[in-house]
Amino acid sequence: MDSNETYVVENESESSKEVNGLKFKFYRWTIPLFRFYNRDGTFIETLKEKQQYAYRMQMMVYFCIPCSILEEQETNLVYKITPQNLDSMINTVKVFGCASERHQCDILKILECLLKM
Repeated sequence: MDSNETYVVENESESSKEVNGLKFKFYRWTIPLFRFYNRDGTFIETLKEKQQYAYRMQMMVYFCIPCSILEEQETNLVYKITPQNLDSMINTVKVFGCASERHQCDILKILECLLKM
């Protein structure tokens, strides 16, 4: 996340496996995972993942909500944003902005759209 430090995906081990006459090499990767816990029980995870349409890696940001804090409304589970848990949303925006330069641009565009509402 910090541009001054490098967190790399490392090959932990390698083995071979044959399936339908094809010999595959199997690699076990170690991927850095960062987790920030919010006061309301939610947490934010960031980790490096392969880009869908490219060979490079990118930081992914996930906002995780435990089922125990969701409210049941008819057939839906709802996470209500209240003044008491607003810091969870603010922290998510902060972490998203830290992930990469592209994420910073995306979060600024999202905030601009929200300000227009």
